[in-house]
This record gives sequence, C-alpha cells and structure tokens, in this order.
Amino acid sequence: MTKEYFPHDYGTRHKKKMAALRSEKKMRGYGLFWVIVEMLHEDSTRWMELDEITYIAIAGQSDEPVKYIKDFVDACINRYKVFLQEGNKFTTERVLRNID
Repeated sequence: MTKEYFPHDYGTRHKKKMAALRSEKKMRGYGLFWVIVEMLHEDSTRWMELDEITYIAIAGQSDEPVKYIKDFVDACINRYKVFLQEGNKFTTERVLRNID
C-alpha cells in the first residue's frame, strides 16, 4: 500500500537555510519548495533529473514559468543548500530519510 503522506517537520521555516530561502523567494519559493518535495516523495527513486523535462513537469504542477523553476532549483542546490545534487539529479536529505 502506498502512503499518501510524509512526515513534515514543524518549524522548518525557521531553520537557517529555509529562512534565507523565504527571505529572498518569499512564500512563492516556500510553496514551490514543498511542491517539489511532494513530487520527490511521489517518485519511486526519490530523485529527479536536472533537465528540461523535470522543469516543465514542476512548472505544470506549480503554475510557475519554466525559467523560474530552473533558477529556483539551481538556487536551492547552490545558494540555499536545501536540495542535494548527485550527478545530474537532485533530492533532499529529508526525503531520503523518509524512505528509511
């Protein structure tokens, strides 16, 4: 049976990395972060490719422009460090912990 939920730590918005993301990207970015986290949980591998198809898929789920998605994912990896990159794919530490 597939779970239709995942643990969400309360107070996430106060942690330093997320506070920086919220400060610059506002609630638009915070909401987009959680859309992507949901999508990562739904993916059987718990990783998503860093490619145009992924950005288009996220854009379709979030009603955000593809360019904004690409820039946002890059910032989440390199600036805010809330996404982990391995090769040409990304995820979050929390998503990986949730599958254990």
